[in-house]
Amino acid sequence: MNARIIIIILVSSGLVAFCRAQDFSAYLNDKRFIDKELQCLLQTGECDGFGKQIKRVLPLVLKDNCRRCTPQQKVNLQRLIQFLQSRYPTEWRTIKGIYTSSTHFNENK
Repeated sequence: MNARIIIIILVSSGLVAFCRAQDFSAYLNDKRFIDKELQCLLQTGECDGFGKQIKRVLPLVLKDNCRRCTPQQKVNLQRLIQFLQSRYPTEWRTIKGIYTSSTHFNENK
């Protein structure tokens, strides 16, 4: 099997696991959790499993507007992005810059 196909399958699996969270809002309301994940995404701290999944998926979400996502995945990802834009606008701009750069896309191929 082509390595690129395997990577796409693994990334999609991470996206599915992330977006299936039963109580997604609980994550967004946990400041300590959000701070840890922001440090991960900003590349200033260590990443747990959740942060690693988001780092793998975020470039694809930003690149193609989540074309492969289910409707529920799109809702959850949109909630996450809106949350970051409204509560952490400076960090969101930095994160978006990191994960939309052509260098980052090339590293994830």
